[in-house]
Amino acid sequence: MRPSLIRALSSEEVSSFSSRSVRENFTDEIDLLLKELDSAYVSLKASNMLPVKQALKLFRRKSKQYLLRESQEEDTTLSLAADVSSGRRSIGSLQLAEISLLQQQLRARRNSLASIDRLPTEILAPIIEFCCPTIDADKPEFRTANFILGLGVSHVCRRWRDIAMSSPKFWTCIVVSRPRWADELLRRSGTAPLSVGIDPSSVRTKNRANRLSGLFEHMSRIQLLHLCLTDDGVIPTGLSFPAPIMKAFYLHYTGPSRPFVAEKLFNAESPKLQHLSLKHCSLPWESPLWVNLVSLELIHSPIALELLATMPRLRELFLENSFNETPNPSAPTTLQLKKLDLTDSLHLCSRFLHVVSIPNSRICLAANFVGSDLRSMFEALERNRVEADRSFLTGLKLTDLPTLGDGPQFEVCIFSRAHRSDAHYIIRLLGDPSLPRWREDVIAALLKTMPFDEAATLTIKCKGLKLSGSLLLSKRFRSIAFYHDLVTFAEPLESDPLMKAADRFDPLYAIVHYPQLRKLGFFHVAISERQGENIVDWLAQRKRLGLGIDEMRLIDCTVTSPEFGSMKELVEHIYTASA
Repeated sequence: MRPSLIRALSSEEVSSFSSRSVRENFTDEIDLLLKELDSAYVSLKASNMLPVKQALKLFRRKSKQYLLRESQEEDTTLSLAADVSSGRRSIGSLQLAEISLLQQQLRARRNSLASIDRLPTEILAPIIEFCCPTIDADKPEFRTANFILGLGVSHVCRRWRDIAMSSPKFWTCIVVSRPRWADELLRRSGTAPLSVGIDPSSVRTKNRANRLSGLFEHMSRIQLLHLCLTDDGVIPTGLSFPAPIMKAFYLHYTGPSRPFVAEKLFNAESPKLQHLSLKHCSLPWESPLWVNLVSLELIHSPIALELLATMPRLRELFLENSFNETPNPSAPTTLQLKKLDLTDSLHLCSRFLHVVSIPNSRICLAANFVGSDLRSMFEALERNRVEADRSFLTGLKLTDLPTLGDGPQFEVCIFSRAHRSDAHYIIRLLGDPSLPRWREDVIAALLKTMPFDEAATLTIKCKGLKLSGSLLLSKRFRSIAFYHDLVTFAEPLESDPLMKAADRFDPLYAIVHYPQLRKLGFFHVAISERQGENIVDWLAQRKRLGLGIDEMRLIDCTVTSPEFGSMKELVEHIYTASA
């Protein structure tokens, strides 16, 4: 029996609060009706009663009439449904506009049965607004449509469209690289604060001045401004308007030249500006934009230490290739930073760390490998750390990163008690392929300079790393984890002259150097016959001396030893030796 069209549209017995089975059955009825309407629509378009172009023109004209008012649309739909359900008219006799109107109402009714429709508008709207994107004019996908959240929301269903059209926050991201949207977004955003991205080179020359001037008239509403210019680009005159609520300003030139921006931006009235990002350009030192900054990002933009000292609220500093010359070590500068990111040559980064005092800062450093500066860099890091926290470091993680360009990358993460969840220092170095042991040089300089707690952890995610026995075994790590291979574990023991003299290494020698070790883990490694024998003997000897391992993990490991045969047999030998 064919389901009733009038019941599908007007029944109040089924809603989004009904049980799942009831909603599914009712949805199936609506799907059957939609298939019948789709079939009638296709048949009517294919019939000879009206040419297709004429039918579509009629459909558009009648649709405008029906959709003039929501109440009129609902009354018309229910009237058509009543006619069809009572048998006075058949679906095949309906016109294109009438069929389309019924389809729209049935789809809206179907969407209203979704579980998410239970949420009231006051809760649903903030959830959707939370998904608002951020503007980054440096990315290739810098297009208005990518940042207009309201467009996607308004095409989900009728209710979501009503929410989007009534909420100005969905239309506050404006990117002038697609100028035809700018005027409409300004209208829909009402009086809400704006996030604006401007790329004048993408706007046609004849419309550029009008488009930008119309946007800058709303400068009092802009809270984020991202301006991307070419090297010969002129600062738009509209930037002379005051910006009372602006919190973030990005001024990026394409480079490589570094123009000096002498204009008085925002008429020196931007009291709430907290984040400033400059790329391939510079501002006057006396500019009021520097005063209240909390976060500063400079990319190929020169900076002076004297200027940083005039920013008492600065907490985050990002410097990428922004040192014109070696920082002067004769004038130490104290910065109350919480985070410092440095990307430059290792020599310049090291000199910068020597002339600033940043005791509470988490430091992320990225540089090319230069062996002569390693010890100096770690000494500067240790000096800054001791000023705030005199306790020992609690963890060290060594990781091989994907190759960048022609050189391998290596990351060192150092943990301390002051930063339990995140690394205190993150150091990424781009190595020299002509130096086979450059990673070992980095680790040697680190372990000789920085002290680690007796309960510290060591994690090594490297392949082919060969550390000297005296260096690694001198540290009293309580927990050690090895990934990918056991060269780092075996080399310090077997390369020692005392180890080489014996047929197999003496477990007592290893125990002397690992008295604090309580946790040991091997992850994704292939264990050879000699390594397997050494592990079992070493654990057995520790057990006899009362220095057993509290926890040992072997995750996704394999064995190449004919003596043990399988990983299961090796685990059984390890359990027997240590239990």
